[in-house]
Amino acid sequence: MFVKKSISNGRVFLSLVHGYKKDGKVKHKTIEKIGYLDELEKEYDDPMGHFKAIAKLKNETNDINKKIEITINQHLEDDTSSRKNLGYVIPKKIYSLLDINGFFQNKQKRLKVDYNLNSIFSLLTSNRFLTPSSKKNAYDNRSNFFETFDFSLDDVYRSLDYFSKYSKELQKHLYNKVSTMVERSNKLAYYDVTNYYF
Repeated sequence: MFVKKSISNGRVFLSLVHGYKKDGKVKHKTIEKIGYLDELEKEYDDPMGHFKAIAKLKNETNDINKKIEITINQHLEDDTSSRKNLGYVIPKKIYSLLDINGFFQNKQKRLKVDYNLNSIFSLLTSNRFLTPSSKKNAYDNRSNFFETFDFSLDDVYRSLDYFSKYSKELQKHLYNKVSTMVERSNKLAYYDVTNYYF
């Protein structure tokens, strides 16, 4: 996977592209449309470097030639639960398409914190999708997911200040990402004034 530059409407447009061979010919498949370079420069210090790093990370984590070794005779200890939430892959895929991880990685570069904001936000978001509950309950049941969440409950609570601080920027980021994937029209807007309660 690599970052491809193309010209669209006289502007440089970036995409994540996967290269592969078919019938002896090199083919390219667009995996993700990133956006116009001039707009991305307002959001990132070095957009090309940022998305090249993401492409490299995706290449390392999504290696189709990676071998998985399975030991058939392996047994779980008596007090171990092997249950994992398979539905987790759907919000995780959407999370990846919207590049929320890239948003938080960019913010984290300027912070001096030991915990990973993206990892915490990922857990809280997936938990809210699948089994809405408190932040403590999300933390207590983190082993239900395939990821290893390496942070404490205190870190979860500390991160909330940052999530609040970046809320509007994240909403703008999500709007821009969705706009590159789905055609939108601003001619008509709906304002939801519904009150709801438990």
